[in-house]
Amino acid sequence: MTVLVIGSVNIDSTYYVDEFPCNGETIVSSRSINNLGGKGINQAIAIARGGIDVTFLGVVGNDFKSNKEVIKVLKKEKKLKLRLAYKDVSTGKAIIEVNKHGENKIIIYSGANSYLTKDIIDLNIDLIKNADIICLQNEIPISTNEFILFLAKKYCKTIIYNPAPYIKFKDNLYAKIDYLLPNESELNAMTKGKTIENKCEYLLSKGVKNIIVTLGNKGAYYKNSEKSNYFPAIKQKHVVDTVGAGDTFNGYFATGLAKNLDIEKCINLALKASGLSVTRLGSTSSIPYLKELK
Repeated sequence: MTVLVIGSVNIDSTYYVDEFPCNGETIVSSRSINNLGGKGINQAIAIARGGIDVTFLGVVGNDFKSNKEVIKVLKKEKKLKLRLAYKDVSTGKAIIEVNKHGENKIIIYSGANSYLTKDIIDLNIDLIKNADIICLQNEIPISTNEFILFLAKKYCKTIIYNPAPYIKFKDNLYAKIDYLLPNESELNAMTKGKTIENKCEYLLSKGVKNIIVTLGNKGAYYKNSEKSNYFPAIKQKHVVDTVGAGDTFNGYFATGLAKNLDIEKCINLALKASGLSVTRLGSTSSIPYLKELK
């Protein structure tokens, strides 16, 4: 199957600290790294490292080509094809804090990502027509994602939607989503109900076909109209950085689907990959290759 990821590209600046600063407090970082990031490109790289040919559609700024480290990373991804539009603005950016427990706080500046509009999609409609699976996230304009959902339905494509960061969209669009992959906080923002089961039932009632909720070190929960199941996480003794773990999960889940694995195997593959990613620093730099999971 062919996979298309439409989404964001960021340049990440990550700072490692013992604890997050309080309001008004100045602290010293023990280490900092600059890295390629953004939910869209992270997920595309995860799919490529899972052994699937994937195309990424995004918008970058006039500073992108001059970032030699970013270009170096992308050139290594032999399974990844890029379809990039350029705008005379800054590429998207993320400022990330990671504490000694591996927890993170992130501030995103959209930059060029906010220019991924309907016009860009229209110019690249061939990618949508030729894809079997389309992966979306919420770091591009929500109006663009809504437009893509309508096109995907028109051309009978499979949609994997990662609603991160959470942005409310029209209720009638839920029925166009084949696989919805929120984390626990995004699920809480999207739904009504006291339990995860109740909240997933609420989304199913709106037309979503399958829901996979990522639960951090507790694993994942899957539900559709016929069955449901909890999947345990791969336990890690040394968690150093959880940045990009969700994107790794999403990318490897799409990898499993593209390989025609059943849903349980897709989820377990994604958990294995994301579990390994939290033992490493950075976003794209933490995403494992399939051979490492074996």
